[in-house]
Amino acid sequence: MNIAIFDQNHFYANGLKVIINEFLSQGANITINESSLLSTAHLVIRTPALSSWEEWQSAFNHPQTLYIYHRLLPADPLRRDNALYRGDPLGMTLNTLKQHLHRCPDEEIPPPSINRTLSDTEIQVLKLIKRGWSDSVIAAHCRLRTKTVSLTRCNAIKKMGLHNRLELYQLLSKLHF
Repeated sequence: MNIAIFDQNHFYANGLKVIINEFLSQGANITINESSLLSTAHLVIRTPALSSWEEWQSAFNHPQTLYIYHRLLPADPLRRDNALYRGDPLGMTLNTLKQHLHRCPDEEIPPPSINRTLSDTEIQVLKLIKRGWSDSVIAAHCRLRTKTVSLTRCNAIKKMGLHNRLELYQLLSKLHF
């Protein structure tokens, strides 16, 4: 499995690389901040708050991107408890990665019966998403608001029993409609 990590904090990125190699995925080829490998990466890990605008845009349209968010420190210094982040960033990161990496990518999951569960609008939006259209272009084409397109996509994800956009894009790449 090829994994690309994009983060300006090199300590965090290298630590994440070590954690993945030791605990999560033994045969992983992990690179840090190499945008040339985006097309071959099975998983792209980003921390948006620490990424530059150019890096953010370069991987924004890649469906294999996994975003890891951390809460900022509380404003009150007495509540910080000498923590770098509020909460447990290592635990949050590991849980997110475990959920993603422990799914069997080689097993073929039968696609849900989308014709019975999704509305015509949802199917039309999914077809346009599969073509790579952005929400704003889909909205203009279907005469909808951008927020409506986003909500339609979220509803389709829920109806199909998926957890996130990554799973949706993986499913759409397998479907022929």
